[in-house]
Amino acid sequence: MYKGPITGTIDLATTLATQKWLHSQGFNSGPEDGKWSPCISMAIQRFLLSRGYDDVKVDAALHTAACQITPGFFRKLNGSEDNYLTTTRAFQQWLREEGEDIDIDGNFGRYTVSAWQRYLQRNKVTGPPEISLKTVFACDGGSNGTEDVTVKVGSKSAEESSMEFQEELTATIEAPLKGFTLSVEGESSKTFKSAMSRTEYKETVTTTTIHLDKPCYVYQVVVKVPTRHGVMTIPLHKHISPTPLIFQESF
Repeated sequence: MYKGPITGTIDLATTLATQKWLHSQGFNSGPEDGKWSPCISMAIQRFLLSRGYDDVKVDAALHTAACQITPGFFRKLNGSEDNYLTTTRAFQQWLREEGEDIDIDGNFGRYTVSAWQRYLQRNKVTGPPEISLKTVFACDGGSNGTEDVTVKVGSKSAEESSMEFQEELTATIEAPLKGFTLSVEGESSKTFKSAMSRTEYKETVTTTTIHLDKPCYVYQVVVKVPTRHGVMTIPLHKHISPTPLIFQESF
């Protein structure tokens, strides 16, 4: 999500990554334009409230630090210096709980921003994957002509992730994927790929020409993995079958 260096300063890249991360968590931080605004600060405060930091108030206190306005000026402006300290300490506490090495000192400065940049760089799996089988195309046969079926495989987000995260992703998906493919019933279900490798993450698009005179069913395995940067959706291999398959909606 953040691919820049650890500088401890809130630059355009850090701000844009923060906006994207907040949106992935379901919090409105305004347009993804790389400009730090009160919308971002208030979205962070709402996020902290959702995580149980009940002392935090939504008033854009972090806008002070990001814009390098002195706490004194900010206090004179709207009387919220106390909430600036409360919000910053809550943010630092949350980062520490997420594994970042950070002091809880109430100062939204270089060390706090550096910890935040590291957090945005290091994605992690946060829960079990959901695996489903999507019906891409279905034809009962008996018609004339052909139809091109296009399927996208892989995920740009997963493809561009670090090798460490890809290995964690693979280890998380592999066993549930095998269990899911074994649960699919049908004449050609045994031909499903149940193994997982890092090459599966490369985003590609393939087109298959289907002849409509014969029954044909095109399926695709889709994996959704919760991560600290939001749910990552990874469309995997397609599967072409002459008969319908019986499968659970998700696994």
